[in-house]
Amino acid sequence: MSLPMMHTLAPALRLQPRSQLAEVPTGAIRSPDRVQKRVKKPGSACEACRSKRAKCDGARPICTTCASMERECSYRPTALKRDREDTQKRLHDLEKLYQNLKERPESDAQRILRLIRSEADISNVVRHLDAGELLLRMSFFPETRV
Repeated sequence: MSLPMMHTLAPALRLQPRSQLAEVPTGAIRSPDRVQKRVKKPGSACEACRSKRAKCDGARPICTTCASMERECSYRPTALKRDREDTQKRLHDLEKLYQNLKERPESDAQRILRLIRSEADISNVVRHLDAGELLLRMSFFPETRV
């Protein structure tokens, strides 16, 4: 089994002088600090694709498969409700993140920015911020047991 070109080429590139690196296309160089983003799968298939057992990309208002076949495209109400809830959650997370960046001191804002760049998902960043705020509150108001 042969490795993809990128895996076999990247170690060899590190041994070459800088002048030779300039000739190599940038896509061939592997960056170890790059975060791989996950491909988001559609939440649910439209009714037409579901009935035909066809691949559906979940695009709204009409999926690519239905558009190419020129057929009516509709989604189940539960799928639309779930999409709306997901969108509202994402909006809430983004507003919370914006508020944190706006109100915190510059040093904290820089840490938040580094966290944003290292995390692929906004909800993980907000969870980190929430956990940090909880720990901070607990340090100021320790729980007293009777």
